[in-house]
Amino acid sequence: MFWDVRYECPQCGAPQDLDEATRLVLCHYCGVRSFLSASDLFRFALPHKGAVDAPYYVPYLRFKGFVFRCEGLSIHHGLVDITRRAVDVPVLPVSLGYRPQTLVLRHLNVGAKGIIFDNTLHREDASSLAARYTDNADKGEVFHRSFIGESTSLIYLPLLRHESQWLEGVTMTPLESLDDESIAGLSQSGPLSPLIFLSTLCPCCGWNLQGEKTSIVLFCPNCQSAWEAVGGGWEKVPAVSVVHAAQEDLFLPFWRITAESSDGLITSQADLIRITGQPALYPAEREGRPLSFIVPAFKMRPDLFLRLSRDFTLMKKPFDLCEGAPRNVFSPVTLNASDALESLPAVCATASAVRHLTFPILKGLRFICKEQALLFLPFSETVNELIQRDASIAILRQAVLMGKAL
Repeated sequence: MFWDVRYECPQCGAPQDLDEATRLVLCHYCGVRSFLSASDLFRFALPHKGAVDAPYYVPYLRFKGFVFRCEGLSIHHGLVDITRRAVDVPVLPVSLGYRPQTLVLRHLNVGAKGIIFDNTLHREDASSLAARYTDNADKGEVFHRSFIGESTSLIYLPLLRHESQWLEGVTMTPLESLDDESIAGLSQSGPLSPLIFLSTLCPCCGWNLQGEKTSIVLFCPNCQSAWEAVGGGWEKVPAVSVVHAAQEDLFLPFWRITAESSDGLITSQADLIRITGQPALYPAEREGRPLSFIVPAFKMRPDLFLRLSRDFTLMKKPFDLCEGAPRNVFSPVTLNASDALESLPAVCATASAVRHLTFPILKGLRFICKEQALLFLPFSETVNELIQRDASIAILRQAVLMGKAL
């Protein structure tokens, strides 16, 4: 579920409420399009009541993402969405509960008034906490766990000081157990990083970049280039498309990642076939062919994500490709290449026909990316399905549309 956040246009200052996943912003007042980015984490503050202009802000860490877990001889997956207090003050609420879902948050960045406390709970701690939520000791040994499509942000709970008493700023509820000594023991945060508003003009040709509101990669329809926001600027992403596509086809984005395992056990397509115990016979030339995984670059149901990754990766015949991004892209890129790389052990597990032999190999398995590119595959459209003719793979149209809300 997305949270509502109040945004102010960098050009005219006009406010509008958007969901937290929005990156491509169009101001309805001045018409300026901007791409919203951050140098580290996005920081949001809950609204507070009262006339106090400078409250005390206590950080909570929000962790959201899909978890894939190979446990026993089964593959488990699900969505984790948690907020946890990021300071050591036990009398404060452990979680923010439903507050962020019911209120309109605002960005908290450089220039914010008030005292902002530093967080002592970090992303790695949140990952460990999420792992405890998803483990099941009765199912057997956990051979692998990965978090895909994760987003980590800081949510700040405002506290107010009124007549020698501390109040929770959202509901103005007195915090009877909270004393000055507990607050005095917290360290204040350093200077906050400003929000970054990037121009949506193509750095190559100056044309307007295109995308949907949740896109993390934008496309230029003029020079057919793809761009990703990195470090306060645009970085070109290698993009390739299938040549023999019908004019009416729709395209879905995938990450094509050429990789090998860090231990040297899996370096070619033939190695993957052997490790996963595939029953089919493959041509001998696969022995020297680099291992390329094809993983969806858009969010969707975890079981469908793994199935598509397996089926496209194990295709016998490679696609005939050309450089450049197509014009009629059906789904935005909402999953970055690092998440796709993190999913590769789970893809290997899904492809395995001999899990009792493959799963122990997954312990500590890590893939090193040698080359990556956005691959656009054409799909013919029916009433209910999108069909990739070369691979004879069908996807429910509704599954792709619902993935935009994840």
